[in-house]
Parts: sequence; structure tokens; C-alpha cells
Amino acid sequence: MGRLPRCLAALRAEVAERSWICAGGAEEAGVILVRLALAFVLEHPAITSTIAGPRTFEQLDSQLGADKIRVSRDVLDRVDEIVPPGTALSPRDAGHTPPSLTDPAWRRRSQNGAAGRAGSA
Repeated sequence: MGRLPRCLAALRAEVAERSWICAGGAEEAGVILVRLALAFVLEHPAITSTIAGPRTFEQLDSQLGADKIRVSRDVLDRVDEIVPPGTALSPRDAGHTPPSLTDPAWRRRSQNGAAGRAGSA
């Protein structure tokens, strides 16, 4: 029992540090972190749905409009540097690594919204 809290504390510290760095990236992009996170998820072709979980109207308001944000490839690439695709912060989350995490061409949607390799129709 004593080991689990230390493990969770280390995990929380890792997540907090990466979140702090991402918040700086969001600020540079001119958006709040929650909208950057949602825009990132919407941009990733391997993610088929986005689940937002606001508990208050204020949280809902902060998330609305994320679908209209166009995040530059530079910002998206910076997020990939902070948390590399396929990173499992908890060993319990390690497992299958799909091509969308190992092949950078599969990590962005094309301009028309269709998923696929760079240069495909």
C-alpha cells in the first residue's frame, strides 16, 4: 500500500510538469490550454471521437469553440516533443503501439479534414 501513493505522486508530478510546459505552448499559440488540448485531439486522425467533460457552465464555455481553432503544425509538433506519441506515463497504460503513433505522416489530418499520409488525396 505504501508504494502506490509514491507511484501516484511521481505520476502526478510528471503530468503536472508536462501540463505546465503545454500551457506555455498554448499561451504562445494564443489559446487556453483546454482549447489547445481539444484542438490537438480533433486534429489527430487516430482519435475518432472527442469527449469533453465539463462539470460547470464555466468549464463548458472554456471548451466551446475548440473545433474552430486551427493549430499550426509547429505547435502540434511541439506538443509531440513534450509528450511523444505513444508515451505511457503510467506503466499500466503501456501496450499496443498503432502506426498512427509511430509514423508522423499519420499524426495530422490533411487540410480537408481527411486522415491519411502526407501527400495523399
